Amino acid sequence: MSQDRTLPRVTVCGLGYVGLSVAVAAHDAGYAVTAYDVDEGVLARLKRGNPGISNVSPEQLVALTEDPATVMTNDLDQSPIGDVAVVCVPTPLTPGGAPDTSAIVDAARALGARIGPGTLVTLESTTWPGTTEELFAPLLAQSSGMDAGTGFNVAFSPERIDPGNHTHTFTTTPKVVGGLTARCTERAAAFYRSLGVPVVVAAGTREAEMSKLLENTYRFVNISFVNEFAAVCDAMDIDAMDAIRCASSKPFGFTPFTPSAGVGGHCIPVDPFYLTHKADEVGAATSMIAAADAVNRSVPEAIAEQVLDHLRSAGLLPGAKVLLCGVSYKPDVADLRMTPAIGVVRALRARGVEPSFIDPFVPEFVVDDVPVAPWSGGTADVAVVLQKHEGAPPPAELAHAVYDPTGARRPIRTPGLRRVP
Repeated sequence: MSQDRTLPRVTVCGLGYVGLSVAVAAHDAGYAVTAYDVDEGVLARLKRGNPGISNVSPEQLVALTEDPATVMTNDLDQSPIGDVAVVCVPTPLTPGGAPDTSAIVDAARALGARIGPGTLVTLESTTWPGTTEELFAPLLAQSSGMDAGTGFNVAFSPERIDPGNHTHTFTTTPKVVGGLTARCTERAAAFYRSLGVPVVVAAGTREAEMSKLLENTYRFVNISFVNEFAAVCDAMDIDAMDAIRCASSKPFGFTPFTPSAGVGGHCIPVDPFYLTHKADEVGAATSMIAAADAVNRSVPEAIAEQVLDHLRSAGLLPGAKVLLCGVSYKPDVADLRMTPAIGVVRALRARGVEPSFIDPFVPEFVVDDVPVAPWSGGTADVAVVLQKHEGAPPPAELAHAVYDPTGARRPIRTPGLRRVP
């Protein structure tokens, strides 16, 4: 697409899987882009042409970085902010499990000191309801000396990037937009539409913030339910996947989820606790989230127990060879953030079993500062399928027995043996 530099400049704060996608979309739409990240290592990698995520191609990245109008920087004083600033910084949990919005605070202070009258600032980072109105906008106002909503515009538009998904992309997935005022909403909606993105207008910033927490808490709860359901099916010698297949034929009132090794990634294990944080403040109960959390946390332990029971009954302890097949948090990506494989490794190690791993996307896997050995060939006693990558070796070719908590072989199977006693 031709680069029409009559369009305004967009500054993107945070160049992870969300921010980089926004920066590329803005560039492809003809905007001049300031790509800002505090991590010099991230900037260096991007300048080498390595996007680090599957949703942005090296060709798209090179087109962005080699454009003379693009500024890649870790210093906002090196480039004008422009007419629009988009904040895509991480919002993890603290070690104690509380929301960590420190990156939002830092971004607001940095931008507030540099924005001009009429600048639109949108926040895409997942956070607790009220953050935009109670924290983000006041910090921008304090640093800029202008009033939020009149001197400058503020909106919340939750990210919906799905790493590895090439069907539902940044530009094809609707963007929810909620502004501090009607004018803020109008400007933010117009900006995202200019990127070619469908827009859904929320009643305000809190509704937009809550919509994101609803989406991911919905997945969190249903993942826990289907894993518990599969365990019940195992105990009753029922094919869980066939039951799910049959239920999925209902054209209304049912959305299928499939068993897994647990929850992982940057959002699903984190976002529900931004909701419980705010719910606790107002005295609202979130007992279902707490119950789902207990189930999700139990899955890696249950996997380790299944493996240990098999090894013990087969007389393979000590010295058993256990191979973990696929250790990233979802298929066909290299992302290890909060992958359930970490919990499986910890549980196996606690029981005296040191596993190895195979994953075509992950060259190195370290848990608690101790590397997990890559598979060196030969045949393992048990292959545990934690993630199915396209084109990865079938686990049955790598081991004498297979345990697949993702659905196909939930009980550990060996030739001629349906279920290990």
